[in-house]
Amino acid sequence: MPLCPEDMDDFDEYFSYNLENIGFDRNEDGSVDFVDYLEKSFFHGIPVLIKRGLGINLANCLANTLYGVPVAAQLLYSEGAGVQKISEFLADIPDRVVCIDGFIGNCNELELIPVLEQYRNKIIILTYMYDKTLSFVPDEILSSVHFISADVFSSVLRIKDITEDPSEVKEILSAYKSYTGVDSRLQKIFYEIACECGLGMDTAYAMADMIEDENYLNEMLMFTLLPYVSKVLGKNPYNCSKRLQRYAGEAGRCSKKNILMRWFG
Repeated sequence: MPLCPEDMDDFDEYFSYNLENIGFDRNEDGSVDFVDYLEKSFFHGIPVLIKRGLGINLANCLANTLYGVPVAAQLLYSEGAGVQKISEFLADIPDRVVCIDGFIGNCNELELIPVLEQYRNKIIILTYMYDKTLSFVPDEILSSVHFISADVFSSVLRIKDITEDPSEVKEILSAYKSYTGVDSRLQKIFYEIACECGLGMDTAYAMADMIEDENYLNEMLMFTLLPYVSKVLGKNPYNCSKRLQRYAGEAGRCSKKNILMRWFG
């Protein structure tokens, strides 16, 4: 079962201290949305896929926040290592936060996912080195991980040592949420944008199914879908998707449209 903090306000306070300690500026455009999106992503028992420097920084911030260890457990890729190596590492390591560093693009990702699903009680950070690495990975992986990209926050892209005081946050089992009140129109917007940008229908549907409200839709666009289309697929999402233009163009209703157009337009 996944775990989550018993008191999310406490977690947010301590996690924010750690982020600020490595240079993250919460006054930058999109920074509050980014932290909110991270906090939604960490506690579902789903691996997070993120570029190396930021991924290692976040893993260390999480470990220092949750149980007072400033360096998260890490398995670094070495030539010839495969999914079995990861399986053994996860079975042997007791740590809550683990970083699987550099295996994406160097192993069979579709074999990897079933292994990771056995460890939903851990926060698993999967790192990759270059955006183009993911162009060789089937986009189906987006159905099984939280892909997060935040190159706009340049201050935290290089690995930093954490000097923030350690903290401990009590965690409890994360109960399954039934999103019966979800506005299916929001999921439909995301699905249509994703398909128009070139993602497979099954992948787009699985990603859209995670959306709970309009904030989550906007964060998914800001930090997952549009960076993937732009940096991995090498396409301008606004040129690809009429639905994106209607939702987050100049006349769109999206509350984050100015940031989205500036970042991806």
